[in-house]
Amino acid sequence: MAIYEQLKRALGDNAVFMDVDDIPHGEDFVVHLDKVLTKANTVLVMIGEQWLNAANANGRRLDDPNDFVRMEIAKALQRNIRVIPVLLKNAQMPTAAALPETLQTLSRKNGIRIYDDQFEASIQRLLDAIATQ
Repeated sequence: MAIYEQLKRALGDNAVFMDVDDIPHGEDFVVHLDKVLTKANTVLVMIGEQWLNAANANGRRLDDPNDFVRMEIAKALQRNIRVIPVLLKNAQMPTAAALPETLQTLSRKNGIRIYDDQFEASIQRLLDAIATQ
């Protein structure tokens, strides 16, 4: 959440979208996400230590084609929107073999790490990376 707030402060409220928080109540998630991605030039994929194996009652979320996170990333990759993996804490880039086919190109994207002990500098590197679009 701190990253989201820093991005909004630097780029403006209208330039930053965070899936669940920025979808109006009552909106169809898939339809709204499609509208947002139509305007997007960069998508940040926040990858924490448990991201790859995050699960719910149906199993690993990334294996569920109806999971909203998977859908968001897959659509961004399919549309050739620039996708930047943002590695949090000790998270590692997922390998292609660990990802469903629709997400495998994510493993080839050059990511950026956010260091807790260098948070401000890490955020500035992320902002610089976004600005190079």
